[in-house]
Amino acid sequence: TDGDWDRAEHRGSRSILVWESEDLMTWSGPRLVPIAREDAGNAWAPKAFWSIERDAWLVFFASSLPGIGEAGSDYQRMFVTETADFASFSAPVLYLDLGKSVIDVTFLQVGQWCYRFSATSRPAGSPEDDAFVFVERGRSLLDPDFEPWVVAAGKGDIRQGEGPAVVLPSDGSAPLLLIDEFGLSGYHLFEAADPELREWKHVHDAVLPPRARHGSLLAITPEEHARLLRRR
Repeated sequence: TDGDWDRAEHRGSRSILVWESEDLMTWSGPRLVPIAREDAGNAWAPKAFWSIERDAWLVFFASSLPGIGEAGSDYQRMFVTETADFASFSAPVLYLDLGKSVIDVTFLQVGQWCYRFSATSRPAGSPEDDAFVFVERGRSLLDPDFEPWVVAAGKGDIRQGEGPAVVLPSDGSAPLLLIDEFGLSGYHLFEAADPELREWKHVHDAVLPPRARHGSLLAITPEEHARLLRRR
């Protein structure tokens, strides 16, 4: 980008790009699909999750709207929209508004629990932890009563964090979490150190792609893995 954050937040794209594939190798598109409100300044970091409750895909994303927030300016709120085919989307609904910016929401389902990860989200009264990933626990994607679970994940190993990406490996091993030490060293890998996901251990020797930032982790089958390697 050209580094103009004011334009990106207040006069940026309100659309997302959609690619489609049946084998993870051949991709269509991309298609540009508007999802944010017309008065929104942007649509950032979309993540799609299947909702059993809604029998549809839910796409979560951040948008800035005019309002009183950080320094009396606009701030990022999380919205959710519903789709069955990634071609048509329902009107976006406000999902999470902290009175100040919250971005990069993603989820991990482990057993009966749904864990929600977000950036700059934190319990009230904890300003020292503004620039870290906050973890909550609920029963479903749309649970109105998520409870605080981990404040400032990765603090002590990294100086700040956003862009969480989390996955439950298909081999049954412990969940993995990527956190972007934005503006500094990029992605760092963490592994859940307990079954309840309260502790995250820094994997110091993890080798990640250079300059990797703000992505997603996807668990794939051994067959899909072999097919992708053959395509290299």
